[in-house]
Amino acid sequence: MKAEIVPAILAKTKKEFFDKLEIASQFAKTVQIDLMDGLFVDNKSSRDLLNGNWFAEYLLAHPDCKLPRIELHLMVMDPWRVVTYWVRFEQIYRVIWHVEAPLQQGDLIQAIHALKIQAGLAINPKTSVSELTPLMSATKNKASVDHVLVMGVTPGWSGQRFKPSVLAKIKSLRRKYPKLSIGIDGGVSLNNAKEIIRSGANILNAAGAIFLAENPKQAYKELSKIK
Repeated sequence: MKAEIVPAILAKTKKEFFDKLEIASQFAKTVQIDLMDGLFVDNKSSRDLLNGNWFAEYLLAHPDCKLPRIELHLMVMDPWRVVTYWVRFEQIYRVIWHVEAPLQQGDLIQAIHALKIQAGLAINPKTSVSELTPLMSATKNKASVDHVLVMGVTPGWSGQRFKPSVLAKIKSLRRKYPKLSIGIDGGVSLNNAKEIIRSGANILNAAGAIFLAENPKQAYKELSKIK
């Protein structure tokens, strides 16, 4: 099984954000934008990135650029607040937030679906898969999640070493939910991509493996070949 490779942008400055988005837009079908509030994780995104202003400026500066679809990875305590800023952009097709966030998860899933956007849940390395179980099946009162993002590292910082123990989470989710979209984020590289895919992930989010490479496009292609 081949997996989709999704460049993950974690940026501290507008220039870094613009540069990474411009690079990824040349070859990627989907790009993930990481957003942090300094509360759910120690790291914090600029206010102008959290409220979408940098993305709006990028669109104005690149009027003829064909953009990939965008998924937001919200490492924040209040995902809905961020969504209200970003929903104005038609490129947003998926929003991912954390199952560990203290909120009514089912209500937020329904609210995201009402916007015609996919709802995804991320799960940290130390969190049990059982935390996802109540949210995985659609019922009369609760919508099911569209995507699960398994964190291969503790969220908040790029460049961390992949935790092999999370492969068991991916295998468990794939056994229980054969058709589920499962992503992995953090520490993805050419050295572990094959094992991750064989564990059951169909989406690999990669930051350093792409943006720190001498040739990001070639790095993306090499990751895309792995199955």
